[in-house]
Amino acid sequence: MKYNYHSHTKWCRHGSGEIEDYILEAIKYNLDLFAITEHVPLESKNNTHFSMHLNEIAAFTLELDEMILKYKGKIKIYKGLECEYYPRRFDFFLELQSTYNYAFLILGNHFREDEKTSYFEKSSPELLLEYSNGLVDGMR
Repeated sequence: MKYNYHSHTKWCRHGSGEIEDYILEAIKYNLDLFAITEHVPLESKNNTHFSMHLNEIAAFTLELDEMILKYKGKIKIYKGLECEYYPRRFDFFLELQSTYNYAFLILGNHFREDEKTSYFEKSSPELLLEYSNGLVDGMR
C-alpha cells in the first residue's frame, strides 16, 4: 500500500500547484491514500510566509472538499493540518480541526512559540534540546 500523509499546495505559500494537480499525481502513481496537510493558519503575521491566512481556510477547505467528492472511488483523500506544537494555541488548532472537519493534525515544529526564531537557522545545543522537548510534548 502506498500512502502520503504530508503534502502542500499553493495554499501554504511554500508549496505550489493546485489541489487537483496533486491528486492527479497521486492517482498516477497509484497511491492508495493521499492527504493534503497545509500549515495551520495562524493569527500572527509572522508565519504567513509558509501558511495560509486565517481568512483563507474556509475557501481552501471548500475546494478540497470538492476535490474529495470528485475523486471519490479513485483514491482515498484525507484532510489534515500541519501545525507547530504551541501549547497556548493548541486549543485553537483543535477548534480549526473540528470546525472544518479535518481528519488529523500532523506535527511539524519549525519555529519557537515566539514565531520569530527558527529551530533550523541558528542551531545551538540549547535550541536543539528545546526543539526535541517540544516534539516529544507535541506527540504526547
